[in-house]
Amino acid sequence: MLRPTAISCCTFYNVEKTHSITLPEVPLKSVDTVQFLIGVDPTAIVSIAARGNLDPKSQMAWNWKVGCEFVVVEGALIQGNDVSPLVYHVGFSEDAREIEFMLLPDVFADGDHEVHLIVDLAKFFDGTAQVGIQALPTVKFNRTDAEMLADNYAIMITLTF
Repeated sequence: MLRPTAISCCTFYNVEKTHSITLPEVPLKSVDTVQFLIGVDPTAIVSIAARGNLDPKSQMAWNWKVGCEFVVVEGALIQGNDVSPLVYHVGFSEDAREIEFMLLPDVFADGDHEVHLIVDLAKFFDGTAQVGIQALPTVKFNRTDAEMLADNYAIMITLTF
């Protein structure tokens, strides 16, 4: 269940599900920064060239403009007996966010550690901006609303050792 102050009506299914990616050849004792992009490379997002999930025929392609979505949240908002769509699609090039974590080299001196990225999906709605899904059940074409969500997903990832 999400934090009641942010959203009192939503449940994430499979909340205990985790995914792991092991990079055994990365010498952590020589890494000082972990950096990645939530989004699509600015040159690729405006292209119609078919490349993996960037294929215009995929479910991550806009059907009303050239480019791709890179955050899609879809579901239902249930209020009593009323059910309405809950749809958030973000894909404007300015909504890509670069995430960077500095590592502490002393922590990895013996080379026998793991780095974990923890994603708090609740912060998508309750991060820098408080997104009331009852007031804003759909974000698809509005750049201001999409930017607000982008600022939220930029802080929903933390790094632990």
